[in-house]
Amino acid sequence: MDTPNPNRRSHERTQITRPAKVYHANAARYLPAYTRDLSTGGALLEIDSPRAIEVGDSLEVLVAWND
Repeated sequence: MDTPNPNRRSHERTQITRPAKVYHANAARYLPAYTRDLSTGGALLEIDSPRAIEVGDSLEVLVAWND
């Protein structure tokens, strides 16, 4: 019997910390954030929000690539 792989990512992740901001449409506000890692298929963000972000919430992510 195969053991399920809890890591279903199909793209290699690269650890990188860059400042970012997230527009949370449901709250109609920008939230401060940081990238933690990136891949071709997505990004892991740490978002500072007093309100929970729910599955299905609309987000726009802006990352500061340059200083």
